Amino acid sequence: MTVTRFAHRRWLTVAGALLTLAGATRGEDAASRLPSADEPPDSSVRSLAGAPPLERQTLDRLLGGDTWPRRAVAAMRLERFRCDESRELLDGLSRDQAWQVRAFAVRSLGRRRAWLAEASFDDEQEPRVLRAVLRYGYATDLERLGRGVRFLDRSENLEDKMLGVELAVASGDRAMAEAAWESVRTIILRMGRIEAGSLSPRLAAVTGQPDVRRHYRWRKWLRKAGRHYVLLPAFGRPVLTDDDIAPGLLAALSTQQFADLEVYIDDLSRRSVDLAICLDCTASMSAELAGAQGGIDDLMLFGGDVVKSMRVAIVGYRDRRDEFETKGWEFTDDIDLARRRLWSLMAAGGGDTPEAVYPALRMAYAKLGWNLNRAGVVVLVGDAPPHVGLGTRCVQMAEQAAAAGVTTHVIEADRKSVKHFPEIAAAGRGRCVSLPEGEGDSLIVEIAGLTLGDRFQNALREFFRTYLELCR
Repeated sequence: MTVTRFAHRRWLTVAGALLTLAGATRGEDAASRLPSADEPPDSSVRSLAGAPPLERQTLDRLLGGDTWPRRAVAAMRLERFRCDESRELLDGLSRDQAWQVRAFAVRSLGRRRAWLAEASFDDEQEPRVLRAVLRYGYATDLERLGRGVRFLDRSENLEDKMLGVELAVASGDRAMAEAAWESVRTIILRMGRIEAGSLSPRLAAVTGQPDVRRHYRWRKWLRKAGRHYVLLPAFGRPVLTDDDIAPGLLAALSTQQFADLEVYIDDLSRRSVDLAICLDCTASMSAELAGAQGGIDDLMLFGGDVVKSMRVAIVGYRDRRDEFETKGWEFTDDIDLARRRLWSLMAAGGGDTPEAVYPALRMAYAKLGWNLNRAGVVVLVGDAPPHVGLGTRCVQMAEQAAAAGVTTHVIEADRKSVKHFPEIAAAGRGRCVSLPEGEGDSLIVEIAGLTLGDRFQNALREFFRTYLELCR
């Protein structure tokens, strides 16, 4: 089976870096206990009956977990086995009370190319689960589906309309897919900055266009596309055969690594995080700002689902004599409010090389209402250094914040090192991450690495990507 990758997305880079950074305060200790990266995965075990006791114990804890991400990880792990028992477990997860788990289970069943009865999903009510059902090649009642698509299309909510489009183009029904084009036009013409931030990657998936994250760019594309455009199902429909398919990265972990990952996920679900984002909004960041906002947006939604609680503060900064030097908003656990604040920032101003890094960090450290009973993280995202004479003071502030329990990480939105950025991260007991050209999801990997340890970067990337595919 071929699963179409999302279009080139630098925004995933930022999302990734942030996810790792949000949990990095304790991640390195856990990573040091992992087995060597050279340890071969024991993927030769194809049946749960032959799996080590530790494998069964870990799976049982995940399957009985009280949060849906734990059960979703179990669904991804079960791709590794090719026995009736594992298939029955996935079948049970496809009827889980949490729709997210049902979607993950459908994906794993599809990747295993497991045959299911034709009416297996006729009672499914959640459109996002039905989207996974169709994308992974399973059948559902087309007449009932058509009624659902028309219902979603009549909604004033653009998220609902987008779901209707995705269901229509994944259905395989030509008339339904052709009718969805008018819904795409409506979505593009009506969406604003915030809606474009979340809908852009989904529009990119069904149109085959780059993920631009800006509503005005989509409207420019629409003018060029004309009155009709062939929409894509976004993910390939697998041929359900008995042929093997390579298990995912999470499924290929050794039993010991899988057990260590389960311990971490349990810890993560109990963790409360205060995350402050300091974001360079000068004109030199215009190409990166939409990507950074998109990545932060995805991270906030993901983090809100996988940690106990997350509060997010936003600090935008430019330069002296610009419209604003800094613009900040206090911590909030209202993710929708944080998203509106994030997407209100636009790139403008600047001109010379240094930017208002020092005032931005001073606002983040001294003016936000940190709760030191929570894991505190500052993430600085920019492409230019502090003003001359203020770099050392930035380093000192990061050091003082670290002593108080707030970790500082830095994301260099440039291929070259930015002066003082590595020192700020080192003083803040964090990491400085550069974003190489063309590595669109390196940031999510870096943040995953800081949270889980380097050996889990790829597994977390896979889980995050799957979450974005199934749960938007």
